[in-house]
Amino acid sequence: MTLRRLPEHIINQIAAGEVVGAPVSVVKELVENALDADASVIDVTIHDAGTTLIRVTDNGHGIAREDLPLAVQPHTTSKMPSDRIELVTTMGFRGEALASIGAVSRMTITSKHHSAHEAWALILDAGSLHQPQPATLAEGTCINVENLFYPTPARLKFLKSPAMETQAIAACIQHLSLAAPHIHFSLHTERKTLLNLVPTAQDTRPQRVYAILNTKDDVLPIEFSTENTSVAGFIGVPTLNRRTSDRLFFLVNNRCCQNRQLFTATRYAFGDLIPKGRFPVGVIWLSLPCEDVDVNAHPSKMDVRFRNPQHIRFLLENAIREQLDKLAPHTSQELTHQALESMHIIAPQSPPATARTSFFSSTPPSSLQRPRFSAVAPEAPRPYADPTPAQRFSAQDSSLGPPLGFPRCQLYKTFIVSEAPDALIITDQHAAHERLVYEDMKAQLTSSLAAQTLLAPIAIALSETEQQALLPLEPLLAQWGFGLQMHNDKVIITQVPAALKNSDVAQIVQDFFSEILAQGTSRAPEEALHALCSTAACHTSIRAGQTLSLQEMGDLLRGIERTPEASQCNHGRPTHIRLSKSDINRLFDRT
Repeated sequence: MTLRRLPEHIINQIAAGEVVGAPVSVVKELVENALDADASVIDVTIHDAGTTLIRVTDNGHGIAREDLPLAVQPHTTSKMPSDRIELVTTMGFRGEALASIGAVSRMTITSKHHSAHEAWALILDAGSLHQPQPATLAEGTCINVENLFYPTPARLKFLKSPAMETQAIAACIQHLSLAAPHIHFSLHTERKTLLNLVPTAQDTRPQRVYAILNTKDDVLPIEFSTENTSVAGFIGVPTLNRRTSDRLFFLVNNRCCQNRQLFTATRYAFGDLIPKGRFPVGVIWLSLPCEDVDVNAHPSKMDVRFRNPQHIRFLLENAIREQLDKLAPHTSQELTHQALESMHIIAPQSPPATARTSFFSSTPPSSLQRPRFSAVAPEAPRPYADPTPAQRFSAQDSSLGPPLGFPRCQLYKTFIVSEAPDALIITDQHAAHERLVYEDMKAQLTSSLAAQTLLAPIAIALSETEQQALLPLEPLLAQWGFGLQMHNDKVIITQVPAALKNSDVAQIVQDFFSEILAQGTSRAPEEALHALCSTAACHTSIRAGQTLSLQEMGDLLRGIERTPEASQCNHGRPTHIRLSKSDINRLFDRT
């Protein structure tokens, strides 16, 4: 078969496949160019989820007329003054975006350089370049991308639904806006405005985070640093979690990125505080020397690689754990809103004629004698057996009262209703006690971890790579109660933690090796032991349907207040929901 060089337009279309995979890729590249142009206002308009039109307008410094034809040539950029790619600080630097977009669409660039008196427009149609023409534009640059993928129609078949593509574009703009909270971003479709992120006069970074995550009360600031690397940002409380990771944003040296190790480290930091299959929310900035991170790992520039990923993971996990460990009882306002929305106003109805009674009747109708729920209040409130200062306060003393208030009754023998000066709290007795028992078991496990010698040692075959990864971690395994011996290409397991003696040890160790190779470290032994504690705690905790006295209810509430991370059980479910007094007043129009 004879070799031949591909035509230039085919080369550009192939290259575009790496840079432009969907409408969101176009939006990302064009908005990044606007950011690098020092724009203070960036407006994005899309039609048909970006397939028929993407328009990005900014008020940046613009492109000079003589630079327009050069700007759409492959590998042409003004953002690398030196040849050291590791020192790049701009959003873009590869010089591929405009050429790639113009190869798979009809792209019109209209721009007015800040030193010019008039604007110029240039069209790149499926790779075919037109000559610049005079145009009208007050300032900055406006780029229209029409009929995306019309030269490569097969690509359209691989796009997601219009709703999902639009959602991806909105998430991308939100992510980019976090890198520049002082800039006004907006997103419009043919029908409505989806985003209007206006900078505030206050500290712009927290305000932008609150706007993106749509909450202020349910996020915690995090900060942790070493000599030349730091982590800062905001994370949601554990009960503010999502089915996907699209509300977890990372920025490395203020560059938006999606790095699997960062997602894994964050998920590990939350541990059993959120349910399996759920993800935390948050915005996290990492700052480190440019030479310690590779921003050129992929043409999309969204993936980055770290020279020392274990150090980054250590910083990130410690920053998050430091805040979670000192978090007072707190469940998300989202749960409160869901609870309030589930309460319906009962419209007044006239009772049937047979049931009418005088207001002053000494015997009310029998239908009014049965409450709609089972309330157990076995005794009047009295001092607790252990009357510490936190338990002797009057319920009206807001400055001294305990956070979860004083118990008033038990509903359905499952939920504890307590009254605080400013709120009503409903607590799931099983979930709450399960967390307390679980944390106690974990503490005992850490302080006295017994090992069990196996009568029949387990042999697991290892590759040379796995052996090299395992050797430095033998002390860690010994700490967890594992006894290992290396023999040729196998590892011989001679003892295991006593708690795991009836478990599938071979599978646990295999998972351990897989995580080490993928992440550089592993939590498999710890997670296996904690899973056993979790199961035991579930079986030994107070059950739903068990009657509690006010004394027992109060003791449980005080236990939650004393135990870190007790706002959710060890399966990630909330242990209590707080309804503020003002929320309840609004239910009854008492504003």
